[in-house]
Amino acid sequence: MTVTDESATATATDPDAARVDTLIDQLLAENPPESTDDQAFLEAQYDLGLAWVRFPEGYGGIGVSPKLQRTVISRVNRAGGPVGATRNPIGYGMCAPAIVDPRHRRAEANAAAAVQLRAHLVPAVLRARRRLRCGVARDARPNVTATSGSSTARRCGRPWRTSPTTA
Repeated sequence: MTVTDESATATATDPDAARVDTLIDQLLAENPPESTDDQAFLEAQYDLGLAWVRFPEGYGGIGVSPKLQRTVISRVNRAGGPVGATRNPIGYGMCAPAIVDPRHRRAEANAAAAVQLRAHLVPAVLRARRRLRCGVARDARPNVTATSGSSTARRCGRPWRTSPTTA
């Protein structure tokens, strides 16, 4: 998705598109990009549901078509505001959708823990408080790269801790 390609956005007669436009206007009016810190801007974008518009309310979205995200990105970019997905592509593109969207999750053995993890991690990722990185483990032997693996998360007091496990 490019910020200049608006061909997939909905028309202004669509009520969802009108809602998104109104929220973008509010975001830019209350948080002018030229005078607002990037972190504060991204937090305001999350709070208004414009971080990932297809996500449900409370998780940085407003539950509308993902095509409308292009409108958000385009208008914020033209106004000179930060685009969270360029600052944290792994978090925006892979981690947050996998945590929020039930189609991407396996059956959860402990639903309460999954809700707590979503409530903790999604805001941290989409508000750009936590950047997630992806690395590839390399074996000492030539032409050997570890491409499979997994991780676990467990609650240790207040923060969540993650630890890699081997497949």
